[in-house]
Amino acid sequence: MGKHIAIVMAIIIACIAWGAGALTAYAGKAKDNNEFGITMNNKPLAVKAIIIDNTAWVPLRMLLATMDISLPYNTESGQISAILRGEELQFWSGENELVYGRTRYFLEQPVFTIEGAVYAPLRLIGTVAGYDVQFDKNRHTVSMMEYGLGQDKAINQVVEQYFKNMDPQLLSWDNPDLEYTPELNLSEVPYRNFSVTAGEINYTAANEAEVTAECRSGSEVIHEIKEVTFALRNVNGDWKIVKASWLHYNMELPADIDETVFNLAARRPHDVMKILEDTRTYYRAMNEKDYETVIGYISPRFIKEQGTSIVGTYTDFLKGILEVSSDFEMLLNERVVFAGDKQAIVHAFVEWSNETAGKKNGPFLYEELIYLDLVDGRWTHYESFAIDNDY
Repeated sequence: MGKHIAIVMAIIIACIAWGAGALTAYAGKAKDNNEFGITMNNKPLAVKAIIIDNTAWVPLRMLLATMDISLPYNTESGQISAILRGEELQFWSGENELVYGRTRYFLEQPVFTIEGAVYAPLRLIGTVAGYDVQFDKNRHTVSMMEYGLGQDKAINQVVEQYFKNMDPQLLSWDNPDLEYTPELNLSEVPYRNFSVTAGEINYTAANEAEVTAECRSGSEVIHEIKEVTFALRNVNGDWKIVKASWLHYNMELPADIDETVFNLAARRPHDVMKILEDTRTYYRAMNEKDYETVIGYISPRFIKEQGTSIVGTYTDFLKGILEVSSDFEMLLNERVVFAGDKQAIVHAFVEWSNETAGKKNGPFLYEELIYLDLVDGRWTHYESFAIDNDY
């Protein structure tokens, strides 16, 4: 955020009702009140504010001179306008409203003049210009702190960690994804390359921000491109993700995937055979609606995550699904692309079909990555992703 742009916004807003005339009562009160010093981003300004009825007012022309910023003013029409960040800002002398783009702002009290100096409320200036305004009555100072000052690094670190490993501690208490992420999800697959590019951070309040970021990563299993818009909130000094809105997700197999499969089968033939055997058992049981076998081949991690979003127990939920589902998924050309200590990944083509109201749907062919967890000597199904489409 450019400091000068923010300052210009504040100054322009304060110029509302330029020439509206003096408010005698306010001017009288101002002379009886002490002046307060003003700091902007911890730097003192050569401008003083006055406090009237618990509201700080700032002299505009002195502020303009201090910041070496001028504004055009049409003395005939009384209109003051400018193009600011691609939007037109307009206001008129004698009126207590300001129009910026499609937003209209109103002042509770019109601006006033004291000995030719035009005053406007500092709180409104800070709110619209992107500053947190705080008063210190003991020190007789008013501070204006730019939203997000010095916070870019902390936010970028949170975003990068989100892409690396989804940690529920990164999420705010009201993030809707929190119920699906009850524990830290660490992957055993090492990155070959990993980079995050974040756009400009938009600080919408003293403790709120938005940013869109792209992550490009590659491993021996998959190359991924993710684009996400994050809404964040500062909670007790730590930035938390309130919402992650996914804009784009692309997955592609690496060019050397066949070599990876061959080498893995050569090094660990028995492990590869066991992984494929358990994967086939799960899909066969799902097709046969064999509840007892299916529940034994579903990852407890998956059950824990899903259990928070359904009514009743997951086992009852699964029974209900198997009773009514006519889905049939046939594995084709399945092969192990990764085998870790507790995690494995199978690449396969899956032919899906079902029957609804006597009408057969499919078959449709999908290319998928199937993620497995090793539990008590058995490779259990955690999740699967179709990789032949962008999301």
